[in-house]
Amino acid sequence: MGRIVKIASQKGHKDDCIIYMDDGTNFSLNKELLIKYGLKEGTEIDQGKLKNWLDEDGVKKAYNAALRYLGFRSRSSKEVEDYLRKKGFGDGTIRDAVQKLKGYGLIDDKAFARDWVSSRMQAGARGRLAIAYELRQKGIDGEIIEEVVGSITDEEEEEQAFKLANKYYERYKGLEKKEMVIKTGQALARRGFSWEIIQRVVERWM
Repeated sequence: MGRIVKIASQKGHKDDCIIYMDDGTNFSLNKELLIKYGLKEGTEIDQGKLKNWLDEDGVKKAYNAALRYLGFRSRSSKEVEDYLRKKGFGDGTIRDAVQKLKGYGLIDDKAFARDWVSSRMQAGARGRLAIAYELRQKGIDGEIIEEVVGSITDEEEEEQAFKLANKYYERYKGLEKKEMVIKTGQALARRGFSWEIIQRVVERWM
């Protein structure tokens, strides 16, 4: 058991307080938890309860940090987990915070994947192979990748590749036709377009 001797606001963290104990130790705790558990100067604290409060506080801090991170754009579960890990949160805290975010619909890997495909298709910068690779790097499950990337039709991908090919043809127009076709095909392959799509585009351009 220990007794709280002082509670002070934490500088630079308006939502947190520093709790000073009679044994000379101190710790940080969110103000909401102070109110929730009725903590004040003179309160006797059981070590078991303190551990639970600190765990809850850690999840709350991780949750709030993730909310700020999500404020810029939607993120995959892996992106949020990696971010929180860099912030120094432990695996258990991260797991609980991410689960809470998923429960509120603030993290949704399938919706994230759909949005990613849509933005990539609008930009016309990547083929299906490249988009699938990017989603794997984001930690998206294989079944989700297969579903969302599979929603792109051959016709849509070919149109994207054709638009991009026209830009490369313009860039390489000073070369002989054969070399121009080879360089354009290589460029499209690097962008994740399949050889089948590239062949169609080349035939169409020719």
